[in-house]
Amino acid sequence: GPRPPPERLRATPLPPRAAQPAMPPKVKKRISKSQRKKNQRAAAAAAKDVPMELQVRKARGQKRKALVEMLVQQAKAAGKQETPEQLRARHAAEWKEMKAKVAATKQARKRLPKKGNKEAKVALSGKIKEMISEMTVRHEAERKAAGVEEPPKAEEAMSEDEDFELRITRRAAPPNGSDRR
Repeated sequence: GPRPPPERLRATPLPPRAAQPAMPPKVKKRISKSQRKKNQRAAAAAAKDVPMELQVRKARGQKRKALVEMLVQQAKAAGKQETPEQLRARHAAEWKEMKAKVAATKQARKRLPKKGNKEAKVALSGKIKEMISEMTVRHEAERKAAGVEEPPKAEEAMSEDEDFELRITRRAAPPNGSDRR
């Protein structure tokens, strides 16, 4: 590298070599950065009070079933007495309202500038997923609490990546009939 300036030009004199602290021995990392970040996010999420619907959304298998059962017990404890028809009608109305909010949020996301707004777009996408999954889980728990098992067709059709599926189906077929890209 470049040589240090001579003593007469140096602002502060360097301490003698023996007086400089020795470098500590190199220690091999035991955990990768990605794993450490994952653990930190999990700890931060555990520290926050997360709504039950979000816990259910992220859970799979037996854990999800147990969390849904807890929501079913809460719904039963709430004591709303509705006929299955009233329940379906209310769920349909709530679902329709939620779909309107999702569409408005997607439009807001679409209006964001292309560059420099990734965090905002990701936040809006997360909000959309949260709205859909929270309503799906809550409706599932309310249906189970009321003894109505089958989900409405609209809920089965609406998925978190619905707009991706629509883009695939809207894509035009290649003019020569081949499927090359």
